[in-house]
Amino acid sequence: GVFARRFRFGVPENVEATVSIKGALTNCWHRSCGKQTRIVTFVDVAFGPHTCMLRVPDMGKHQNLLQTMLKRLPKNLGIGEIKRRYSHTQKRSYMSNGCFHCDRLIGEFFDHEVWDTQEEIVAFPIRISKEWKAAIEGHEGFGATWGVYPPTAQFAQ
Repeated sequence: GVFARRFRFGVPENVEATVSIKGALTNCWHRSCGKQTRIVTFVDVAFGPHTCMLRVPDMGKHQNLLQTMLKRLPKNLGIGEIKRRYSHTQKRSYMSNGCFHCDRLIGEFFDHEVWDTQEEIVAFPIRISKEWKAAIEGHEGFGATWGVYPPTAQFAQ
């Protein structure tokens, strides 16, 4: 990998990656609804030896990536709309899941409760673009590290 210039530091652009959207069922917190709804819990981006786990609020800073993700979600799973909503608890607006039935905010606290029951909703291939790179490198839980990647046009000899 080193001699073939495939051992690189950080998040390389133009390498193949897989985006996996994870989700889970939860109940709407609002007493007038209380119905079961499906939410998106994580957007995993796997590339080389790494996986970056982005959450719905993280995607609010990357509208084009969010739109790419939303287009891939199946329509028949009862997934509430993902959009910017105001949280009275957090006293701020952020990108969030909503209840499929009443469209109320399903806040960040509620997605923690279903992490152990999440499953893959859909997965699709991408190439790491500047925007995906920015989303990954800007994520506080992901540190730049070394990795071996397949050759790309920009690094091929």
